[in-house]
Amino acid sequence: MKTLQLSLILSLLLLVKYSYSQTPVGLHYDINGKAMNGFFDPLTYSPKNKLSKVHYSASYEVGHYYNANGKKVEGLIKFENKKIFFKEKGSYRRTKLTPDLVKNFVIGVDSFFVVSNYYLRGKLQTKPQFVQYITEFEGKKFAKHYHFNSTFALQLPDSKSIKETFMIKEKDKMLWDNFPDNRKFEEKALQYFGHLPYIKKQILSGKIKAESMISAIKYAEYEYKHKNSEPILYDQYWQETRNINNAIYHANITNIQDSIWTIDYYQDSVKLYTINYSSFYPNVKDGEFKAFYPDGIKRKCIRYKNNKIKQVKSYNTLGQLTDSYQYYKTKRDTFSPYVTTIKYDSIVDSNNKTIPLLDSSKTIVRSDKYRNLKYIQVYKDKKLEASYRIHKGDTIYQITNPNFKFKTKTLQKNLEYFLSNKNYEEALSVNAQGIILASIIINKKGRMVDCKLLNSIHPQIDSMVREFLLGENATSLNIENFRANKRVFNKFKVYKYNKTKQFCEFVLPFDFSIVRFYRQPFNYNHFFNHMNHFHQLNSGPKFTPPPPPLRFSP
Repeated sequence: MKTLQLSLILSLLLLVKYSYSQTPVGLHYDINGKAMNGFFDPLTYSPKNKLSKVHYSASYEVGHYYNANGKKVEGLIKFENKKIFFKEKGSYRRTKLTPDLVKNFVIGVDSFFVVSNYYLRGKLQTKPQFVQYITEFEGKKFAKHYHFNSTFALQLPDSKSIKETFMIKEKDKMLWDNFPDNRKFEEKALQYFGHLPYIKKQILSGKIKAESMISAIKYAEYEYKHKNSEPILYDQYWQETRNINNAIYHANITNIQDSIWTIDYYQDSVKLYTINYSSFYPNVKDGEFKAFYPDGIKRKCIRYKNNKIKQVKSYNTLGQLTDSYQYYKTKRDTFSPYVTTIKYDSIVDSNNKTIPLLDSSKTIVRSDKYRNLKYIQVYKDKKLEASYRIHKGDTIYQITNPNFKFKTKTLQKNLEYFLSNKNYEEALSVNAQGIILASIIINKKGRMVDCKLLNSIHPQIDSMVREFLLGENATSLNIENFRANKRVFNKFKVYKYNKTKQFCEFVLPFDFSIVRFYRQPFNYNHFFNHMNHFHQLNSGPKFTPPPPPLRFSP
C-alpha cells in the first residue's frame, strides 16, 4: 500500500508539469454517463452531449501584416465579404489590405500570401491574389484560393457562397497549378499523388475528391515526415503549428502498416500517447489508443474501430488493471433507436483487489485517490447500475447511464445569451480552444450547491465559464461567493434515482472552438462532432434570449 501511495505522489508531482495533456480529474462521469477514468485526455475525449461556443470570424481579430518594405505592422484584421480590412487597436480608422501593398498577413494562426501567374478554373491568371498557406514539403508548396460570389456573406464553412480551390507549386516552376473540381480532377491528383499507393487507390475509387483534397495533402505530408524522421508540432491547444517556438507537444510517426499509421505523442521527452489512425483530416482512430503516466507506465488503453470506442482498460501507477469494460450498440425493437450498453469485465476495489464481474449483482467500494473519496458502486449483469458517495449524511449519486437524457437545449441558449456581449480578444489572438470540464453538484431541489472547474484552457475563457455558472461577480470558485447571488444560473431539473429525488454530481463539458469562414473546423480529432454541431446550427431555430427565470433542464 505504501509503495502504491508513493508512486501516486510521484505521478502527481510529474503531472504538475504535464497538466494540460494529462489532467487528473478522478472518478467522474459526465452528462453522457461517460467515465473519465481518472484523467482528461484532450485527444480522445469527445462528448456527444455538451455545451458549445463556436466563435465565427465576423469581427476584427488580432493579426499583423508585412508591407512592401518587409515591415511588420500589428493590429486587427477582418474579412468583410471579398475585402480585407486592417485597423490599429483603439482606432476607428481602417485601411484595405490589397495584394499590391501587402505581401502577406496573419490572422489567428492562419497565414495568407500573394500569388500571381497561376492556373484557376482552367485559365492562366496574372492578377495578384491572396491565398491561404497550407503546407510545403518535398519541394512542393500548397495553398488554398477562395472565390466569393456576389451574394457572399460570412457564413458557415459549407456555404455555397465560397468556392475553394487547392493550389500547388513545385520548387523549380514559376506557375501555380490547381486541382480542378471537374472530370479532370482525377488526372491532376494522380499527377502529384499517384506515387503513393494508398492515396492513388483512394483517388481512383472516388473517396478523395476536390473538396477533400486536404486529406490527400496531409497524408502525403505525413508520409514525407515519416520518411525523413521529422516530427509533427502542436501548440498548447493541440493544433498543428509550423512555428517551433509555439510548439508544446510533438509527435513521431513510428510505423505505417497497410492503411494504419502509428503515431507517438510527446511533451519534451515524456511520452504521452500512442494512437493508431486509418486516415487524416478528419483523423479516424483505428486500433489501440494508449496513454502513459509520466514515468512510462501504461495508464489507459482504448480500442477503436472506425473512430468508435469498443473497449476501455485503465491501469494504476503500478501498471495493474483497475477496470475493463466494452461498448455495445443494441436495438430494443424495430421502432426504438440504438442504445449504448457498457459491460464491465472486472473492477479493482478500494483494497486493490480485482473483482471479476459475472452475470450477478455486485456491490463494490471504489477509491478516488485523486480526490480522496470513496464511492459505492452497484453492478448487475456486468452493467454499472449506480455509483454514489456519502457526504455529511447526504447520498450523492453520479450519472452513469450512457443513455441518460440530459437536456441541454435551454442551457445552450442561456450560454449563447450570456456570451453574446463578452469580449475574449486575448484568447482568440492565441487561438485558444478546447474543452473545459465543470464538476457540479445539485441538491434534491435541483439547486447547484457545489461547482469547480477540473481543467483550464485560457484565463479569459475560464473566467467566462466561472461567471456563467457562479454569477457575474464570481472571481473564484468559492461556493460561498455565489450562494447569495440572486442572478446565478444555478437551477437544474431534479435528479431522480429509483423515482426518488437525490443529490447528484456530474461533469458538464464546455467546448470552445474557433471557425473562420475560409476553413473547416479546427479540431480534426473531433471532426464529426463539429460537423454535427454545424448541422444543428443550420437547421435549428433562430436564437432568442430566454425569458426569466432562467432554468436548466438536465
